[in-house]
Amino acid sequence: MRSQPVQEHSLTLIQRGLRRCNLFKDWPDLVIDRLARIARLEHYPRGAQVLAQDRLQRDVILAVSGTLAISGVNVRGGKFTLSLVGPGEPFGLIRLLNQGDQFYDYHAHVDSVVVHLASDALTAVIDQTPRLWKDVALLALSRHRDSIITMQRRALGGMQQSLAQALLDLARA
Repeated sequence: MRSQPVQEHSLTLIQRGLRRCNLFKDWPDLVIDRLARIARLEHYPRGAQVLAQDRLQRDVILAVSGTLAISGVNVRGGKFTLSLVGPGEPFGLIRLLNQGDQFYDYHAHVDSVVVHLASDALTAVIDQTPRLWKDVALLALSRHRDSIITMQRRALGGMQQSLAQALLDLARA
């Protein structure tokens, strides 16, 4: 199912979405304006795959409304859902790296409006204000820490602790 681009008046909605994002919320207005101009806003109906035309496209993604499921497929073909992401949480940051092809799939869990930021264009904007890379690094490190904590709890805890952690993760999402 193909997403439908939103009308030109979407610039304000993109700016509002960026301001609500935990990564971009404190960035200077000039940078937010630049990001909004390189971004595109798209609507995905429930069940639609984001980046269906080219799943290797290097976009950083931000839900403005709705919820997206991040999923993958293991070597035996089994599908797993990594997480559910809602408004304000950027994802696909791994796509800022210009290497590898191990990307996850994104599907609209409910009707969703999504901001796409092409990685090369986003990188060029951040490079103009290098201190912003610190925010990107801190977010990436925070997510890495959370992943390690989750793995430790699952490895060291019993079934009840794993279930409790999974419920907490779902509640946060």
